[in-house]
Amino acid sequence: MSEAREDTGEVLTGADGSPSNMTVVHPLREGKSVKETARIYGISADTLYYYERQGILTPRRNPYNSYRVYGSEDFFKLNIITELRSLGFSIEKTARYLKHQDFKSTLELTSEELESINRQIDELSEHRAAIHEELTVFLSSLSDAQTSLTTFEHYDERSFELVSNDLVYDKDLPYTFAKYSALSKRERLKALRSIPAYVVDVTQLADDCFPAKKTLLYTGDANPKTPYILPAGLYAGRTFKGSFPRCPEIYQQMARKIAEKGYAMCGDPIEYCLIGDYESADQSEHVTRMEIPVRETAKGKAA
Repeated sequence: MSEAREDTGEVLTGADGSPSNMTVVHPLREGKSVKETARIYGISADTLYYYERQGILTPRRNPYNSYRVYGSEDFFKLNIITELRSLGFSIEKTARYLKHQDFKSTLELTSEELESINRQIDELSEHRAAIHEELTVFLSSLSDAQTSLTTFEHYDERSFELVSNDLVYDKDLPYTFAKYSALSKRERLKALRSIPAYVVDVTQLADDCFPAKKTLLYTGDANPKTPYILPAGLYAGRTFKGSFPRCPEIYQQMARKIAEKGYAMCGDPIEYCLIGDYESADQSEHVTRMEIPVRETAKGKAA
């Protein structure tokens, strides 16, 4: 395809017929080809064809070879299309604006643009807060893991997202989260900004890990879409360096400590992945927390 020549322009003359210093340039006298137009806007020729199929661009055709030729009206529309698309407007909304372009629609469009910017600001603020919270959790987890002590604390009810109510083994967890994200049509799975938690079955092992009876996700949302409420009560807790294969060993150590302190276990343990595979491929850098619901025994009360 031969590209159209750019007109070098014409020299103006004064009233007396002498040449003027000004030159009028007509770069679109012969129009621009698909290739030239696409290069100017940094898009592909297919994008231009797509706009044409959607009825928002109608370049004329060269009568000799039927090649598309983009003129002033096309570039006018492309300037608008490019701006609206950069703001996230759909092709349908862009087409409606071009079809009914008047001052009222321009005011409405400007208002929508302002709303869009405000939404982006809100989203960025939320994202900043989430990243700050994530960093706080990481640093706190590392600090707690250094001591690796079993502590006893009372917690209020805690809300989690229930990802799965089935028995899931460690190797199947990534698929379980991906499937849940697709089925629940979540905007995205916050793999790096949430805490996976598992109510585990301590009666069996698979790959040196306790399987998950319930797979949970703590995202910090006040009202999870699929809620699971961890009951209020007294919990023994321990944060330690390492991943889930260490949990059976930690569980036995905590069971002894619980008995020594005059408590008895009264529910399934919960494992929290505070720093795991998503944050580091080095398992020695992983940090896990185990919590076990407990109650005070007669021995503990007597003491």
